Amino acid sequence: MRKLFTALAALLLLAGMATAVEVAFVRYDKDAKKVTVKVDGKEKELKVSDDVAAAIEKANPKADSRWEAEVKEGTVVSLKKTGK
Repeated sequence: MRKLFTALAALLLLAGMATAVEVAFVRYDKDAKKVTVKVDGKEKELKVSDDVAAAIEKANPKADSRWEAEVKEGTVVSLKKTGK
């Protein structure tokens, strides 16, 4: 029973954590504050935080440029250029 409780607690902690993933930029919708990226060859649309929205507008990324996106609860909270 103790192992089950420990495993459940660890799962709940991990569920709230942010995950970082390398993505390819596709497009940004300024009005909706959403970014479309390619992950493993599939396009995915994600919401962006206000800080990330400002950074995207400033950087004006090119299509297919590579970025590391930190995603928490379906929202990009951090975006960092990785190359290309």
